Amino acid sequence: MSVNLELDKSELIIVHEAVSLLMTVKSAQITNFENRKSKDEEENLERLFRKMDSYANTADVWVKILKTVGATQEEISEFLREKL
Repeated sequence: MSVNLELDKSELIIVHEAVSLLMTVKSAQITNFENRKSKDEEENLERLFRKMDSYANTADVWVKILKTVGATQEEISEFLREKL
């Protein structure tokens, strides 16, 4: 499904910040996963993979937003190298 949306710059900044915050939350969930392990190892792996998949999907949206505002792939890569 594809949705065409027209946003002005200030609205796009808000969406970008919201997605960035969501990425931070999802990253923290993955990091804190060890603290909430259950006894069922298969269930643990399934939960971890769901969290990682959700994070990856959110990151894809984040990159699309950055490209929409004119960021190049090189700029995105540079930013990620500095932050990670």
